[in-house]
Amino acid sequence: EAQDMFTFREALRTRPLLTVIGFKSTFAFAYLNFFVHIVAYAEGVGLTKDEAALSLSLIGGASVLGRVVIGIVADRAGTLRTLICSMIVLTACVGLWTFITSKISILILCCFYGFFAGGFPSLPPSIIAEYYSDVASKSLFQVIGVNFFLETPGAILGPTLIGLVYDETGSYEAGSYITAGFMILGLVILSTIPTTESWEMMIQSKMNEEEEVDVNVNTSNSKL
Repeated sequence: EAQDMFTFREALRTRPLLTVIGFKSTFAFAYLNFFVHIVAYAEGVGLTKDEAALSLSLIGGASVLGRVVIGIVADRAGTLRTLICSMIVLTACVGLWTFITSKISILILCCFYGFFAGGFPSLPPSIIAEYYSDVASKSLFQVIGVNFFLETPGAILGPTLIGLVYDETGSYEAGSYITAGFMILGLVILSTIPTTESWEMMIQSKMNEEEEVDVNVNTSNSKL
């Protein structure tokens, strides 16, 4: 049956999953940088400790709301399209990061970043399910687990890298460019994922080939 078409190891070698993993692994080097460093940045441009802490709280609250709203939008507009649009907004926020210095503008930026950041952890598993729920259902949770696990190195190393750059330059400007660069690279990788239509055609072609092989084997056996 179609659900047995790919084992866990076989699924790991298919293009849609490799694309999503490549996107998550790359984007993870950037995703948490704003979260981790916004308090220090806010204090550096003149906000009080309480105001700087508020900026982080707004990111967290907006992220929770974003996961819900973005999920609803994804159901109507398409998961992949919604993820790409959300990550483009995040990239724009990071691009604006060091150009915004007033209290209100920083807090607004944090709300935007937090809201659209909610799509990063929540949408890729849905994309994986769209591609593999019918052809690798028995290993679907393992595949999604790999998706989460492989973003861990970037989540750890990304903020550390930006901190080291700040220590060397005394500014977050270079760090924001590095962060945006990882985001752009991740989006480029994600844009190469095959469409669900082409994926379904490939699956159908593979099924037809397997059926032909089975027919030929049965025919040969019957002759014997």
